Amino acid sequence: MNKLLFLMLFALAPIAMPAAEPLASFSSDGFEGWEYTRDATDVALNQNNILRKRITLFHDNDKGSDYTLLSPVMAVDGLAALEVRATLYNNNNGDSQYRPEKTSPTFELVDAQLNVVATVTVPIEEDKISYALVDTLAVPAGTGSVRLRVAVWNGDVHNALAAYKVEVSACDLPAQPTRGDVNGDGLVSGADVTALYNLLLNDTPAGGDADVNGDGLVNGADVTVLYNLLLD
Repeated sequence: MNKLLFLMLFALAPIAMPAAEPLASFSSDGFEGWEYTRDATDVALNQNNILRKRITLFHDNDKGSDYTLLSPVMAVDGLAALEVRATLYNNNNGDSQYRPEKTSPTFELVDAQLNVVATVTVPIEEDKISYALVDTLAVPAGTGSVRLRVAVWNGDVHNALAAYKVEVSACDLPAQPTRGDVNGDGLVSGADVTALYNLLLNDTPAGGDADVNGDGLVNGADVTVLYNLLLD
C-alpha cells in the first residue's frame, strides 16, 4: 500500500478513547479506603468476606446500630453529578419475614462530618437473589469532596442486602429545558414565538418547553409570557 495512503487512512480511523477512571470502586478485587461500620471482630472488610457476601447492610434493632459501607474521600469540585453502580445480594432469599421494600438501599453523599449533602433511595420491589442498581446523585455547587455511604436504613436481620460491588463515576445531569425555549434549540428568541404560534394554530409538536408560564397548559397566556421574557 502506498505509504501516503496508509497514513491518510490511519489518520481517518477512529481512535478508541480510554474510559474515565471511577472516583471510587469497591469489590473483592479492591476495597482500599472503604469502611464498613460493623464490628471488625464480627465481620472484617476483606476479600473473603466480600466474596462470601457478608458485608451486609441493615439496622440492628438489638444493638441500635446501622451497618453501612463508606467510600474513600472523592474530590468532586466542578462535577455536576455522580453515577453509582452497585451489585447487592439478597441474603434473606426464602426467609418468610423477608420484605423486598424494606431492603431498598440508600446512596448518600456525605461531607467530612458525615452530614448528608445528597441522597437517593432505590426502591426494591421484587424478591431476587441479586440487584444490579444504577442511580445518579447531583453534587451541590461548591462541594469540594464527599464520601459515598451505602445503607439499608429500613432493613433488619431478615431484610438486609450484602454489598458486592460499588462503583462511583462522574457524570453529567440531563439538561433541563430553558423556560421559553419552545423549539428546543437552547435559546429563547423570536423563533420560539413562531414555534409557539405554530403549535397553537396547527398542533405542531414542540421541541422544547412550550408551557412557558408553568400552569400545565399551552395557550395564549404562554405567548404573553414569552413576549415579556423577550422584552426583559
